[in-house]
Amino acid sequence: MKKSFITAAALALAALIVLCPALQAQTAGTLKSISTQKEGNQLQVLVMVDGAFTREVSFLTSPKRLVVDLTGVATIAAAPYMQVGDAGILDIRTGQFKPDTARLVFDMGQATPAYTVTEIPGGLKLSFWLEAADQAQVQETVKEPVREPVRETVRQAEEQTSTEPYAGRNGFFIRVGAGMAFFLNPTHIVETDFPLYGETASSIETYTWKSGIAADFSIGKYFHIGSLPIKAGLAFSYWQFLPEVNVALSLPHPFLTGSNRSVTFSESTAMASAFMRYSAYFMFSFLDTGKISVWFGPIAGVTKGKLITLDDYTIEENAPYASADIRISDKTVYEHVISQFHAGAWLGIEYRLDTKLSLGFDAKFLIFSPKSIRFADSFNLMSLQPTLSLQYSF
Repeated sequence: MKKSFITAAALALAALIVLCPALQAQTAGTLKSISTQKEGNQLQVLVMVDGAFTREVSFLTSPKRLVVDLTGVATIAAAPYMQVGDAGILDIRTGQFKPDTARLVFDMGQATPAYTVTEIPGGLKLSFWLEAADQAQVQETVKEPVREPVRETVRQAEEQTSTEPYAGRNGFFIRVGAGMAFFLNPTHIVETDFPLYGETASSIETYTWKSGIAADFSIGKYFHIGSLPIKAGLAFSYWQFLPEVNVALSLPHPFLTGSNRSVTFSESTAMASAFMRYSAYFMFSFLDTGKISVWFGPIAGVTKGKLITLDDYTIEENAPYASADIRISDKTVYEHVISQFHAGAWLGIEYRLDTKLSLGFDAKFLIFSPKSIRFADSFNLMSLQPTLSLQYSF
């Protein structure tokens, strides 16, 4: 069962890696149009984009120009050149800077306009205006010769820039991953007394929860509460582990009073267990450099599955009734059906490969203490689950 599970998880990851380029190509944005209008002394430039994108704005010198890179835009339907001659802007040029990045260049004259860049539904709005001290240069700026469109070079892109802060992640995402689950309290002890030969026998069952393989799938969405980046969603986890029980028996002698004998045995092969976790999570980012972001928040939900423990066994013994003459046979196990609440915290790190694809490292700390009619005490199955994952945003 473990091999088939590992194979299925590997195939799922491989399929996502293969499909991501195709999905990315299908969902690549298009620069549809660029238009201008006047509002008072301001020149408004509307840049309309079909599809999701992120922007990066830079002001370059020699010559003066404003550069806007639209990442996630692989097609340009707008005109490659537009003459403006207003508010300090001579012309607007477009070009495909990278396969997934469209570039807009706003060439400026002698007077340098102030500007703002605002996201609007379906694109961007750029506003340009000249301050009072620059009004005297307006006519000269307009009369400057219009330049023919030229290709923006890599050298120009590497000049000293003044770049807007990274705008943050947005939209929906799916995430798949695989890792391990480590139990932070890996033992559970059950002590039992029972009558034997007119005296009291005792057993101490020590359960050891061994680490197991876990697989994760989640879907969620990025958004903001005020200026705080947030992501929230639903997650599903499946993990297998193998409990092991070591039993220490203290058995009275059938004929000699007060002469208890000690016997030990263990069992694990028939105790393979598995859990499925259904969770909701809510995380905020306290670090985001554009390439790397760190997230933290609560996670809670329901765990379902089975937990196998030792149920019963037969004690056989022969003369001369020493410890070595005792045999344990007919061992049976008990299947605890689990369906209970869990809660904890989730720390996640994302490394952005491009606008759609990210690598992730997740660490989930979960508190889970299921109860069973088989034992009086609940099982402390508190765990730490580190996972490597692949994420696709859309």
